[in-house]
Order: sequence, then C-alpha cells, then structure tokens
Amino acid sequence: MKTKPILTGAAALVLVLIAGRYFGGPDGTVLSYLLPYETLARAAGPDTAKAVFAVHCYDEGKDALKDMKGVTKVERGFRNFQEINTVYYDPKNVSITDLEQALKKSGTYIETLPSH
Repeated sequence: MKTKPILTGAAALVLVLIAGRYFGGPDGTVLSYLLPYETLARAAGPDTAKAVFAVHCYDEGKDALKDMKGVTKVERGFRNFQEINTVYYDPKNVSITDLEQALKKSGTYIETLPSH
C-alpha cells in the first residue's frame, strides 16, 4: 500500500503564502521568501531607497505616507507578529525623518526597523 505525502507542492506553496502574509519575510512580504534580496532591490528602481516602519495600524500608515512627495510605493505587511509599512521612496525628495514624522503625526508610528 502506497501512502500519500503529507504535503504536496501546492500545499507547501499555500503554507508559504500564508506564512508570508501573517509573519512576513525579512522585508515583511512573502516575496522575500521566494526571491533573492537583490531581485527585490532591483525591482524598486536604482534611485529608490526602502524603509520599514513598525506601526499600530498599517492602513493608517499607508494613508499617511502614500501621497508624500518622493514616496513611490507603500506596502502593508507583518513582521514578527507586528504590523509594518515598507516604504519605497526617493531619498532626494524625502528623508526617513520626514516619513517618521508623518507616521507620528498620524499616531501610528512605533519604530523604524532594519530594512535588510
């Protein structure tokens, strides 16, 4: 009698996607489990920097940052059971301090995390 494997490839992928959604990879997204860091960095663009912020509410953080001059993208996610915003921005137009101040003004800022 043959036994079926406990996890098929599709089931394993589903578990990785779920883990990425709730626990996040190094940058708070499931892509960091699946793609090398260099690929993620290139996807952001050559003049784009990345900052990661722990926040009380990632929706409030996204709303506070998305329309700022120099911010190109704001992603919501989780890292270590904590809500985060990963922000891609042009450092020529906006600084991390500016981003932190916007999050503090909205009342959702906790801390700035390593962006790996």
